[in-house]
Amino acid sequence: MLIGLFGCSKPEEQKPILPPNEVLIPLLIDLHLAEMPLSRVPHESRDSIGTVVREMIARKYEMSADELQKVVADLQLDPESFLAIYDSVAVRLEEMRNNSE
Repeated sequence: MLIGLFGCSKPEEQKPILPPNEVLIPLLIDLHLAEMPLSRVPHESRDSIGTVVREMIARKYEMSADELQKVVADLQLDPESFLAIYDSVAVRLEEMRNNSE
């Protein structure tokens, strides 16, 4: 009887392993800053240019474009981490904006 109970139980969901904040925050800032001008690019060119930009950012952080995409997807699956990290990203972006004025 116990075998049946354990066999049907769901494995506990594990939180994704994300890069440390020292890497993740600058990476997300770079992605954010790269996406802003892309919104002005004609739609038919946006995907191909965006792919090249994401590949360049991934290389900067010594990862593949697929790894970069997985990091972003994993972060979005963990709302607590997502909000905490993006709070830090927003603070840094605000600091950058204030320093450029």
